[in-house]
Amino acid sequence: NYAIMENLKSGVAEWNSAFGTMTNNMIIGYTHQDESRGDKGQTPAFPFVVIGDGSGGALTTFGNEPFTPYNLLRYNTFQLQDSVTKFAKNHSITFGGNLEKFHSDNSFYFGIQSSYSYNTLADFYADANGTGPVTLTNFYVKYLLKPGQTTPPMQPLNVIYGGGYVQDEWRMRSNLTLTAGLRVDVPHFGNTAFDNPVADGLTFRDQNGSNIQYNTGKLPDTVPYWSPRAGLNWDVAGDQKTQVRGGTGLFSGKPPYVWISNQIGNTGVLYGSISTNNTTAYPFSPNPDKYKPAATGGT
Repeated sequence: NYAIMENLKSGVAEWNSAFGTMTNNMIIGYTHQDESRGDKGQTPAFPFVVIGDGSGGALTTFGNEPFTPYNLLRYNTFQLQDSVTKFAKNHSITFGGNLEKFHSDNSFYFGIQSSYSYNTLADFYADANGTGPVTLTNFYVKYLLKPGQTTPPMQPLNVIYGGGYVQDEWRMRSNLTLTAGLRVDVPHFGNTAFDNPVADGLTFRDQNGSNIQYNTGKLPDTVPYWSPRAGLNWDVAGDQKTQVRGGTGLFSGKPPYVWISNQIGNTGVLYGSISTNNTTAYPFSPNPDKYKPAATGGT
């Protein structure tokens, strides 16, 4: 049995104040999210076994399925935002900033418990009883590459996301209000990637056919995202019956962190795997670590 649920703990504090012709709004929050798949099986997990019907189809399967053990995803987010509004005769000017500190740990270590595929039930009985050799239709297992690495291998991501904004709401006439604003956001990624020097040495072709190389341990640059916007609200006759509203701008959001987190752990240095078809080299064992080589730090 497996439990898939999100464990969410969150707290938010808000402070509002006024001084002269200005108001201030401050919000502080912290959130912890755990979206890990809850493995209710034994540890270490029993292998996943597929039994065929003798003609290429599947008859039955049992054991720990490959995708739940050590499938972990946890987030921690701290947020601070402060906005000040200045009220003048025909203007309401708002300015402020926000700061977010984000950390996540991600692991998708499928295949850690090993997988055996048999052509028939009789083949499995023979292999489990040691009366083989028996030809497996497929054997698969994933193993750690880095010496001293914890199980599971985590893919950490650290991001500091800062932003600032200013907006002027100009009541040009009693029935016409114009709004203009500018926002800038700057994400900064911590250096938590796992570099693969072998892949770094490969040469590829870019969209123009020129040679290009990539650094697998390099996360996105710290680049500002500019978001200007403008809008209007026009009560045509001043009787609140015919209103014209509109706006335009460039709007940006936070980068999809999960894409970057997944790339951190998929550079080929965290884990390796054995996958082979039609083999007698891996007789069945309930020990999922039976055929895992020692971690050597290779790629």
